[in-house]
Amino acid sequence: MNTAILKHKCLATGIHLSLSLAVFAVALYLILAVWYPGLLFHIDGGWQGVRIMIAVDLVLGPLLTFIVFNPSKPKREIKLDLSLIALVQIAALCWGFWAVNHVKPLALAYGNGAFQSVVAEELEIQEQSPADIENFGPSPVLIFGREPANGEESAGVAAYEMLEGIPPSKLVFLWEPLTDNMDAVEALSADALKQEFPDKADAIEQLPGKLVRFQGRYGYGVMALSESGEWLDSLVLTTY
Repeated sequence: MNTAILKHKCLATGIHLSLSLAVFAVALYLILAVWYPGLLFHIDGGWQGVRIMIAVDLVLGPLLTFIVFNPSKPKREIKLDLSLIALVQIAALCWGFWAVNHVKPLALAYGNGAFQSVVAEELEIQEQSPADIENFGPSPVLIFGREPANGEESAGVAAYEMLEGIPPSKLVFLWEPLTDNMDAVEALSADALKQEFPDKADAIEQLPGKLVRFQGRYGYGVMALSESGEWLDSLVLTTY
């Protein structure tokens, strides 16, 4: 490969990478600020989604451009090559967006001493949709999962838990607004947390309000809530 061709390849790849960075910036904003705020990014799927975006948007597309682009080809062939690369990248990026959006937390449901995220698939199993829970508030909404009130509800809880692996706190028919049930939410001791995680003692000390456990899909953290149930802050404690 001569120097002139390499120079043109690098230029084309740089242009492609710049455009990809702009798209990635929009995706990153959605993931960090809207879909996976706070500790959700680190321990409940946000970082895994970003890795998909990096692989597709910042690696796959520019790499294909570097491999395929050749200024000595006829212009029509160059346009065809770049169009095919764009189609492949757009298709992969759309799949990545769908995958990340599909598993984003729609609700954070409290039960058994901890919050857990509720995703679209878990609602679909219950024949519910994101629109059906909008009355509780904007996503991801904080929810309290109450105890079953009668035998029929207890049977439903047992069926979902045994057949679908869905814990009681994620069952919509048991949901109540968190604001009405803050007295029933178990608070963690800041002193106990500082002893267990001495390297995070300063960060724990800075957390305001009531500290409540959050059990993520990829780690464990703590959420800081106001007396009225507003999410004030959060801290990741462990990842896996």
